[in-house]
Amino acid sequence: KKYSSAARRGCEREVFAYTELSEFTPKLIDHGDLWLLIEGCTPLVYYRPEDSFWSVERLKSLYQRLHDAGYWHRDCAVVNVVVHPERDPLLIDFEHLTSAVSDVSYDLQGPEAAGVMPA
Repeated sequence: KKYSSAARRGCEREVFAYTELSEFTPKLIDHGDLWLLIEGCTPLVYYRPEDSFWSVERLKSLYQRLHDAGYWHRDCAVVNVVVHPERDPLLIDFEHLTSAVSDVSYDLQGPEAAGVMPA
């Protein structure tokens, strides 16, 4: 993934996520100034809806564990979920990552329930 110079902060958040929160992400292969390379995983959107129901509870658990670790992804979308053959669903696109500032998960209950403005 390449970033424009205007997206430097998002790139920094992503590198942080892929290095410090690696249990939630595909493996970071390499990175440099305004780019990163991660291992290939199957995007969840490649699955037919009827073939992806197995992931719902696992994905909820993943977001809850991220919250328990003190962070919010803040861009919950099917396009930001990939499936690793051994590690199940993982998250990508951490450009909006932030510290959790509420006991309520932004990712699971939404910004209003968490008491913050939407990303």
